[in-house]
Amino acid sequence: MRGLTALLRRELQRYWRRRGDALQAPLIFCLICLLFPLGGVPSPEHLARYAPAVIWAGALTACIFGLEALYRQEMAEGWVDAMLLSAWPMPLVLFIKALVHWLFTGLPVVLLAWPMSRALYFPAEQVWAVLYGLLLGTPVLVLLGGIGAGLTAGMGRGGLLTSLLMLPLYVPVLIFGAGCGVAAHDGLPITGQLYLLACMLVAAMFLAPWASAAALKIASESS
Repeated sequence: MRGLTALLRRELQRYWRRRGDALQAPLIFCLICLLFPLGGVPSPEHLARYAPAVIWAGALTACIFGLEALYRQEMAEGWVDAMLLSAWPMPLVLFIKALVHWLFTGLPVVLLAWPMSRALYFPAEQVWAVLYGLLLGTPVLVLLGGIGAGLTAGMGRGGLLTSLLMLPLYVPVLIFGAGCGVAAHDGLPITGQLYLLACMLVAAMFLAPWASAAALKIASESS
């Protein structure tokens, strides 16, 4: 348990030392939400209707921001090979890394979703549906992105390739996440969307770290 605690502390310190870079993800999220009205007719009715889709597009951009570098430094320093030979389960180690990445990218998005929703005239009484959806969906985006980051860890700057590889897996999360907000706006039940997002989160928590470990192993052997 001490080793995992030390790993968690190491990751938190690494992100804290680069907190300027970490702040770019929530900044990008805010820019996407605030600049969207400039691209069309900024009527409150239209903005409120499209607010969930805009917020989720910004959340996706923020969550995958920096994922291409999630394992690149570790791969160059030989950390990946050391972890593959260590007594700690590699999937658990990668889950901790993904968790810390979410704390600095996904969690700020969830916290900023309320003011951004109100800036887009989304009804205040339905904003909680958007927040619940983001709280369940953003960890899934990070965990899925970790798989692509593992596959491209030995390719240098492969950010675009990472996004393209995982795009088909992002789509269901975006559909049900944005659909949750749209249903709440229209006064429809959102239980089904939340249950599906929760199922995706559970599946991603158990399966994505194993897939990321396998991808890193392949990248380590091919480099």
